[in-house]
Amino acid sequence: MLKQFLQKSSISKATFRKQASIIGYNNKTNSYQYNNSKQCNNNNFSTSLFTKNLSDNDTSPNTSTTLTNSSSISDNNNLSIPYYDTIVIGGGHAGCEATNASLLHQAKTLLITHSKQTIGVLSCNPSIGGIGKGILVKEVDALGGLMGKISDYAMIHYNVLNSSKGPAVFGPRGQMDRFRYREKMSDLFCNRLNSALDIIEGNVVKLIVKNEKIQGVVLENGKTIHCKSVVITTGTFLRGEIHIGREIKFPGGRISEIGKERTSGQLADQFYNELQFEMGRLKTGTPPRLLKQSIKWEMLKEQHSAPEIEPFSYLHDESYFFNGIQPFPNVLCYETETNERTHELIRKGCEEALSDEVKNSIGPRYCPSIEIKVTRFPEKTFHRIWLEPEGVPPHSLQYYNNNKEDIVKHYSNVIYPNGISTSLAPERQLEFLRTIKGLENVEMLQPGYAVSYDYISPKIELTNTLQTKKIKGLFLAGQINGTTGYEEAASQGIIAGINAAIHALENNEYFVLDRSESYIGVVIDDLITKGVDEPYRIFTSRSEYRLLLRADNADLRLTEKKYLHGLQASTPTLSTLNSYNKKNTRESPLILDGQHYRNGSSISDERYNRFLQRRERIEKVLDLFHTKIEFTPKIWNMIFGEKHVKMGNDIGKKKSIADIINQQHVTKLNQLNYIDLMKRKIEINSKNGAYVNYENNDVTTLDENEESNIVPNGEDNNTIVNNSNVDNILMKEFGEYLPYLSQVIMNAKRDEQTIISECRYFKFYDQYQNQIEQLAKLENQEIPLSVLENLHKELPQITTEEKQRLLKNKPKTLREASMIIGIRQTTLVSLMQLILKYKRQAEYNNSQ
Repeated sequence: MLKQFLQKSSISKATFRKQASIIGYNNKTNSYQYNNSKQCNNNNFSTSLFTKNLSDNDTSPNTSTTLTNSSSISDNNNLSIPYYDTIVIGGGHAGCEATNASLLHQAKTLLITHSKQTIGVLSCNPSIGGIGKGILVKEVDALGGLMGKISDYAMIHYNVLNSSKGPAVFGPRGQMDRFRYREKMSDLFCNRLNSALDIIEGNVVKLIVKNEKIQGVVLENGKTIHCKSVVITTGTFLRGEIHIGREIKFPGGRISEIGKERTSGQLADQFYNELQFEMGRLKTGTPPRLLKQSIKWEMLKEQHSAPEIEPFSYLHDESYFFNGIQPFPNVLCYETETNERTHELIRKGCEEALSDEVKNSIGPRYCPSIEIKVTRFPEKTFHRIWLEPEGVPPHSLQYYNNNKEDIVKHYSNVIYPNGISTSLAPERQLEFLRTIKGLENVEMLQPGYAVSYDYISPKIELTNTLQTKKIKGLFLAGQINGTTGYEEAASQGIIAGINAAIHALENNEYFVLDRSESYIGVVIDDLITKGVDEPYRIFTSRSEYRLLLRADNADLRLTEKKYLHGLQASTPTLSTLNSYNKKNTRESPLILDGQHYRNGSSISDERYNRFLQRRERIEKVLDLFHTKIEFTPKIWNMIFGEKHVKMGNDIGKKKSIADIINQQHVTKLNQLNYIDLMKRKIEINSKNGAYVNYENNDVTTLDENEESNIVPNGEDNNTIVNNSNVDNILMKEFGEYLPYLSQVIMNAKRDEQTIISECRYFKFYDQYQNQIEQLAKLENQEIPLSVLENLHKELPQITTEEKQRLLKNKPKTLREASMIIGIRQTTLVSLMQLILKYKRQAEYNNSQ
């Protein structure tokens, strides 16, 4: 198996074992050090990719350093030095969002990436979203980001995780066509944004820093580029090293770029030695890729896409973007699982075929390798695996051209086995794979591998703008800050890009999100206040405000905030502009893809207008539900009589439609006949004399006990009975709400979810806020040792990780507990309530 893999990669076994390792471990300093003397001269690991001189006949875009939009351009590097407002290093998810945000803020922007071909590539799982992560995608989109829009175009399978629970923890997740996602992102940067953006294929080896301010960068080919701000998004390439088994290791952050020295080792050296950043080392991994045709699908459990797919982007109309249907109904995911035989082989492989760094490095707790799962949980007899397609055949997609190159690039024959990340030797991987149900004859296209890489301590080095404390104008985003995941990277990237542009242009206050208003704020606040000791991943449970921070209301929380922030931006003064920008300052809005962007904002006028329309619909319907239609429980029981719903014994207290939804008697808005409810309200009001002065009033009254006029549930809720007086009163009382209500019910599922969520949770908001305020007041409350000793018994709802961390650190106060990495705010609230419980018990016992 190893031989086959090496042959496909055109790399010799000797090259792997003798020449590939650039990173060396120093036992004396207990750290990894970059050793230039160990760089390989073998062509397979050549660094010439970034310094290659193009011949007259070579039209390849690789290694291009043409600067079309810079302030100073010259064919002779010795005659001039190009200048930019913002330089973004890295074309991954953080880099793409940072570049886009900087560009929309009209900063002169340069993107430096190893290859244009890998801009926006999905390095690991071909999916976007998930629990907590899907909300981040929505928030990035609400701020004008790219991930949601690109995901909608590439989506082939969709589900909402946690759909059986409350909407606060819904996790929208889409399976992507890997080629389509990369193609759409690359097209955006290389074609549609080409006139406003410069892209260099190269490797940054040094930052130019003077007087603790960023001045520019130096490329590997010696070229110097000056700027006012830099965003670094190196991902796993910061002194990255790939591990497969015990013997195979080589520099890199992604196996698809095998043979290319792209590990930013010299940049890591500068961080550690010159800038003296606090740094550490983390690990991540990916599973092997499998050949679709070698799997016995008939033996496996199917997972269909959700019947209704909601686009991630608020710019994409939910009723028309997917035409109301699944884009690829025949694309399925499948479920299988490991077994005891699988675990036996994995344990054996761990003993003989894992490198020391893989064994000792810190990987993601919530996305562990299969080796970690088997050894950490020996009592489990199986672990679930999801077999997910990486793409669909070219003929299924209109975006594929019918040329040979595109057909070769598609991923329709590749399966991603989610849940078995591994770095065992290739032959061991294939051996344990073939013990799994449905994979008895599976063929492995690519082995799984681990990647170890450097990161910079966010708690020590970063501010809440993601600017470093030591170097002004230097911003960090993504895995370099100790996070893991596409969505976490994108959310940091857009904030870093916005603030880097603001720093360069000096035309506005920095843009900061609080943890009370977004999950992006939760991520950044956790990073800079608690730090990381393992790759950080977002979960809804990390937020104490999760009832407010939902996937359905990200735009309502963030879009206007960013738009108004942009309007505060001043026109750059002449003193803040370099010679190029003085001549090219835009007096009119920037227009991209038909969207108009005003100076200093990543929110277009078109997006903001859509937001205002959506907010108006939601506010009108909520006003109707909360204040305009209320009945006693007796009347509601008559309306729901066929369902035998009990509304309680508080007969005299009226309940609104919002109350009914809050008690979960209604889960879809079309379950109620609103015209009937409005008429009933009019009839009751008429009985009480509400319309006594109404012109030509002839309203028939209805006693609350009378059921004869109830319109059966399920009839046409848009039908108005032929009674002109009732109709006239209805239009006067409720006419302003009817168009909005009709729109929401007929065409706006996204609005419907927001309305239902608000009705479900509005009664909990005050209680939630009171708990948070109480926690702030009691931050110095002592934690008795008896509380910590009884965590397993008293607080079964908190995670094993949190219990372990609390018992290990033994915090003396709630404030100390809040500073422990991995302790959620919800756990602090539970801990506070337990302390108060023990305190009350002690006071009661003393009083006896």
